[in-house]
Amino acid sequence: MTQLLLREGAQNHGLAPRESLLVVFDSLWGAAGALASWPILSRMSSTLAEAARRYPDDPEVWYSLGELDFHYGSWVSPRVPKRGAFDAFARSIALDSAFAPAYEHIVDLTLGLQEPELARKYAEAYLRVGPDASSAAALRTALDLLSPQGAPTPELAHTLDTLGGHALWRTWYFIRNAADSSEVAVRAARAFSTARTSDATDRDRQSWVLARTLAYRGHLGEAARELLARRPWVDPSAKLTVTDVMLSGGLPADSAEQWLAEMMERGQIWAAWGGLTWWASRGDTAALQRLDRVARSNADSTPPGTMWKPYWRYMVAAVPAYLALSRGDTATTLRLLATLPDSLCRVCSFPRLTRVQLLSARKEDHEAVVLLDEPIADADYSAPSEVLWAIERGRVNERLGNRDKAVESYSFVAAVWRNADPELQPYVKEAKEALTRLSTEPRP
Repeated sequence: MTQLLLREGAQNHGLAPRESLLVVFDSLWGAAGALASWPILSRMSSTLAEAARRYPDDPEVWYSLGELDFHYGSWVSPRVPKRGAFDAFARSIALDSAFAPAYEHIVDLTLGLQEPELARKYAEAYLRVGPDASSAAALRTALDLLSPQGAPTPELAHTLDTLGGHALWRTWYFIRNAADSSEVAVRAARAFSTARTSDATDRDRQSWVLARTLAYRGHLGEAARELLARRPWVDPSAKLTVTDVMLSGGLPADSAEQWLAEMMERGQIWAAWGGLTWWASRGDTAALQRLDRVARSNADSTPPGTMWKPYWRYMVAAVPAYLALSRGDTATTLRLLATLPDSLCRVCSFPRLTRVQLLSARKEDHEAVVLLDEPIADADYSAPSEVLWAIERGRVNERLGNRDKAVESYSFVAAVWRNADPELQPYVKEAKEALTRLSTEPRP
């Protein structure tokens, strides 16, 4: 697909302006790869902004904007939250309700926005449009799982046992952000993780889908056991899940150290993404100094123009902030974090989380709230760090008197982690108490 998109861009001659803009976007998407650079993302964003300005009633333009915001919402500038991606897809559908591609992500997005009835409405509309057979089977199964009737039926259990691996992947993808009390996304992930499949991509996904879903819902202990049993150290999505579980306190310390040592030995960026916060929280300045040497070596040796060079340069700049944090010097940490060149690593969410947590703890709310108005992750990735971001967003906005934002954030925490591990229940208790407090306070 990537090569196809690049060839499409190379042949972008003599087309009408609208088609030319969309081809430019497609070719940039192909060039972006797994970890897009800031210049490419900036061009993608400006290309679609121009397309939307010229063709505000074009459903394909709004669909493309939705795709950019869905997959790269936390990378573009300004960062775009789930609501922004949802709005783009919803506008595309409003302009042409038969434009099938616009429905691909909107059910998942709507569930992430805590609107299950609206998700059902879009799912039923998508079925009327007529997706391919695999998507239709997955969507019907997703609707059955989301049924408000409660307990799953024997028929549904049979469907989950017999549905093909790819259809189960699609089922999980439609409902992965559901925050229901019965945790249907976990059930779909369990079915997918043990399904027979001949597809190599789906087999890779099976190594991390269940762990990621468990982690998002606050079942960090089981998520860690799943990761350690499967050891999915190759797939980048799996490595991101390992990092998130580790930094949320789910991975046993010896396993975390072993994994970080493996990543450091291989000179992989995951040692930096996970190691900065992990070693700083343990006061391990020796490990941070080793990381500094690896980061500098890789930043120097990686050829210019390759996607990894800016990430290693970012890590070189980040290490001093975490050395200060390891010594308990939060003022210096905040000063250094504020100067990090995040255009080098828009996807580096953990330093942003560290900064917000420190600002919130110091009640520096006016600075924190600006950061918290942006998402911590893309709409296509759900993780415990998103919940930790939301609890800080609730605290800061409550102190500033921004009731609606505080309620939205606390409601998210209470819903997603309602059945979480005992160690996470204090967050749920705090969120519920805040919601009670805010519901009884008079509006200004």
